[in-house]
Amino acid sequence: MKFIILILSLFLFSVSSYSQDNTKSNVEFTSDSLEVDENKNLMIAKGNVIIKSEKETIKADKVKYDKSLDKATASGNISIINNDGTIIETSEIILTNEFKDILALTLFTKFKDNSKLKASKLSKISDKSVFFNGEYTPCDCDFKNGEKPVWQLNSSEVTHDKLEKMIYFKNVVLKIMDYPLFYFPYLSTPDPSVRRKSGFLMPSIGYSNRNGLETTIPYYFTTEDESWDSTFTNHFKGKNGYINQLNVRKKYNSGYLETNLFQGQVDTNNENDDKVFAGNLNFDGKLESNWHINASGKYTDQDTFMKRYNFDNSSNYKNYIKTNKITNNSFSEIEWYKYTNLEVDSKR
Repeated sequence: MKFIILILSLFLFSVSSYSQDNTKSNVEFTSDSLEVDENKNLMIAKGNVIIKSEKETIKADKVKYDKSLDKATASGNISIINNDGTIIETSEIILTNEFKDILALTLFTKFKDNSKLKASKLSKISDKSVFFNGEYTPCDCDFKNGEKPVWQLNSSEVTHDKLEKMIYFKNVVLKIMDYPLFYFPYLSTPDPSVRRKSGFLMPSIGYSNRNGLETTIPYYFTTEDESWDSTFTNHFKGKNGYINQLNVRKKYNSGYLETNLFQGQVDTNNENDDKVFAGNLNFDGKLESNWHINASGKYTDQDTFMKRYNFDNSSNYKNYIKTNKITNNSFSEIEWYKYTNLEVDSKR
C-alpha cells in the first residue's frame, strides 16, 4: 500500500522553517511503508521511496527523517533526477535545509547531453553543486562501469552553478586513452542547458603516421549580440608542430560573412619549424535593386601546408567577386577573379 505525505500539511513533520528567500519548501513523499515515532520526531519510509520537490525528484529504497535536526538520510539504490535532465546515482545521501541541500559519497552523474561525471563526494547547496575528485567525459562509453573513454578531464573540484549555467574545473588533467597529457589549473564550460555561451568545446584526438598524436582544442566565444560569434582552435600536430585557427562568423540582415585565419609553426616542404600564415574569407549578401553579391578570397604564404595538414585540399585558389541580378526577363552577371596555382612551388 502506498503512503502519500505532503510534508507541509503533516501535523507532526511539517517543515515550519523558512528558506533564505522566505518561501516554504513543498515536498511530497511516497513509499510502500511508513513508520512514525512521534516521541523522537522520526519518520522512516521504506520501499520505492520518492521525494519530489519543485526542482528535483529523489528515489531511494529507504529514507529516515529527523524533524528536530531537519535531516533526512536516504540509502539503497538512489537516483536524483533534476528538472534540467541531470541524473545522479549513488547509494547514500544526507538531505538538509528542507531537503534542498544534499551531501553524497561515491556517485555517478549523467547530464542532459549524455556527458558523464564520476566523483568521490557531492555537496549541493541551493543551486550550486560541488563534485570532489571528479572524472568527466562526453564520450559515448560505459563510463559508469569502468570502460575507458577516448578522453576525459580529471579535476580536484568540479562546480556546477545552475544560476550561471556554467561548469568550473580546478586542477584539471586532460587524459587521452587514460594517459595524462595536459594540465590546466582552471577550466570552465557552459552546462548542457546553454545554447550559446563562451567556453571550451569538445576536444578531439587522433593519430596519423605523418604527425603522430594529434589533438584539437576549440574555444567558443560569443556575446549578447547574437549576430556574430567566433571559435579559436589549437591544432596540435604532434612532432610536426602546431597551428592556431580563428574562425569568425557574422550575420547581417541581408547576408553573412565568415573568415578563417591560420597561424602556426610546423614542418613544411620548405623547412622544419616553418612559420606559416593563411586566411580565407566568404561573403554573401543582397544589394539594392535586387543585385546579389558573392565574394571569396584565399591566401597562404606557404603553398602546401594547408593541404598537407588537411585544412584545405585545393590545388589552386580562386579569389573572386561576383554580382548578379535576375528579373522577369533578364539575367545580368559581373565577375572578377584571380587564380593562384599552389602546385608550382610544391614541384620545385
